[in-house]
Amino acid sequence: TAGTQWLSRLAGNLLQRILYLQVGKFLALRRILRGPVAMRMAKQAINEGLKMGMASALKLEEDCYEQVLHTKDRLEDLTAFTHKRKPIYSGE
Repeated sequence: TAGTQWLSRLAGNLLQRILYLQVGKFLALRRILRGPVAMRMAKQAINEGLKMGMASALKLEEDCYEQVLHTKDRLEDLTAFTHKRKPIYSGE
C-alpha cells in the first residue's frame, strides 16, 4: 500500500506512471489495476496525490482503493483468476 505516493515522490511523475502501470499489468498482486475503474482510481491517486502533502495523499490513495473494492470488475477479476480465464471488464 501507499505505492502510488512513495513511488511518485521517489521516481518522478512520468517514470512513476510508467512503472506503476507496468506493475499493474504484470504482477498478480496488482491484477485489479487492469480494470478501467481501478486504472482510473490509480491515475487519480497519482495525479492528485502529487499535489498534496504525504498524509493527505495517503488518505486519498486509501479512498481510491476503497472505491475499487466494491466494483463488479474486481469480482470479475477474482472469478476469472479462480477459473484461470481472462477477465471481461464492464467498467462497473
